[in-house]
Amino acid sequence: MTVERWLAVRIRHAAPTQFLAAAALLGVYALWLFAGESPWTSALAAAGGRLPEQIAGFPAGEPAGMLSRLGDARGDYFWQQAFDLAFVALAVIAAATAIAIALKQMNLAVGDARYLLLVPALYFVFEVIENTLLALFASGVVDPVAGLAFFQQFATTGKLAAGLMTLLVGTGAATSWAMAAAGDSEIGPT
Repeated sequence: MTVERWLAVRIRHAAPTQFLAAAALLGVYALWLFAGESPWTSALAAAGGRLPEQIAGFPAGEPAGMLSRLGDARGDYFWQQAFDLAFVALAVIAAATAIAIALKQMNLAVGDARYLLLVPALYFVFEVIENTLLALFASGVVDPVAGLAFFQQFATTGKLAAGLMTLLVGTGAATSWAMAAAGDSEIGPT
């Protein structure tokens, strides 16, 4: 499937119920993952409150330093990478759906604005690269040598940037179509 076709299909099939379901699942899942007893909270506590995937740039000695601080929680950190991908998938579905609905509603589905749907996809790609490398490091299959650690932190930095853009564009899109659906159809300049 080409990018153009994927964009068209994504926009055509986007529906508010899909967004609401993804957002509700994301909220419940995030509550468990980040506030409950989960591999994420266990690994975060063992690492001293800071994990490499939370740090943009190229901090010296990471992720090797974090892996040594994890100790017995390395298994939790390994599994946290898988649970994190599920979180990101739900976030991407919610954001992309909100963007697609807004594009449809504002008659921008065939303009250049449709490429905003690629922002959540880029976020997901960076996340997959980052989580794969961190899972390999945590499992001991691969050592976090300089080149791989650099690549992992590059993916982390890209993920953080694309994640922020996904949050901003997705929230703006959800707000615009929710306002229009509530009867305030004045979106943009009058």
